[in-house]
Amino acid sequence: FEFVAPELNIYGANGETWHISAARGSSTHGSDTVILNEDVHIEHRVNQHAPTVVVTPDKLIVHPQDKTADSDAPVTIRY
Repeated sequence: FEFVAPELNIYGANGETWHISAARGSSTHGSDTVILNEDVHIEHRVNQHAPTVVVTPDKLIVHPQDKTADSDAPVTIRY
């Protein structure tokens, strides 16, 4: 499957949310693996008192069922 402007929310064990978006994406093996490309943007905030962490990789491979992601591309992390 191919996606235009996909958005994902991954929920951690403590209720924290990772919001992930990109310009393009695709899915392999059903929804087991989602590959995001172009303008990938990840936002994570542990709680309302913590700063938002912003991660911007060039490419991201998301495994929604495992609640994990990885990248073999450069990644920028900002607080």
